[in-house]
Amino acid sequence: MPSSTASMDAETWAIGDLQGCLDSLLCLLPQLPTDARLWMPGDLVNRGPRSLDSLRWAIAQGARLVTVLGNHDLHLLAVAAGIRPAHRTDTLDDILAAATASRIPLYFVRTNYNKGFNEAVPDALWKDAVERAGGRFYIARDENSLLKALADIDRESVGTVQVRHYATQQPRFSSFALVAAALWACAASLRLGWPVSSTLP
Repeated sequence: MPSSTASMDAETWAIGDLQGCLDSLLCLLPQLPTDARLWMPGDLVNRGPRSLDSLRWAIAQGARLVTVLGNHDLHLLAVAAGIRPAHRTDTLDDILAAATASRIPLYFVRTNYNKGFNEAVPDALWKDAVERAGGRFYIARDENSLLKALADIDRESVGTVQVRHYATQQPRFSSFALVAAALWACAASLRLGWPVSSTLP
C-alpha cells in the first residue's frame, strides 16, 4: 500500500462514490502514482459489500486521503443515532456493530462562513446524532473556529491533523470588485475626457 505521508507536491486524484466497493478500489490503486494524494467526495459506505473495510482503509491512509461526508455517510450517522430507520438495501450492519463494540471516535466539523448554531443547517439534529454516537460536533463559522476545532481533534485523536492554509479569515471578493470598478471608472473617464488617450496603444 502506498505511503500515508504523501508529499504536498504529489499528484492529487479524485475518486468518486466508493460506497463500500473496496475490492474495485484496490484494483485501481496500483495504476496511480505511489505517492499520489487522494480526494474522495464522500459516500465511502453503503450499497457495496465492504463498508466497514472501506472505512478502515480510509483511516489507514492518514494524510494521504482527504474526504468529506456524502449523503450515504450522513445516513449512516443518522441510523447510528437512531434518528432515522435503516433502509432495506443498506449494508451498514457491520459498521454499526463495530462502532458499538469499539466506540469508534467521530469528529464532525460543520463549515459555513459566518453562520452560527442552527443558522445554516439543522445543527441541533446532527449535534445530537454525533454526540449520541460518542463523538464531538464543532461549528466552524470562520478560520479561527475551524483551526480551533482541528487543534482539539488533533489533541484527542490518534495521529496528527495536518493543516494547510488556502484562504484568509475574510472573503476578499468585495475589495477586489471595488478596485476593478475604480479602475474601470478611471479608464472610462480618460477615454471620454482626454481625447489623446484614445490614440495610445
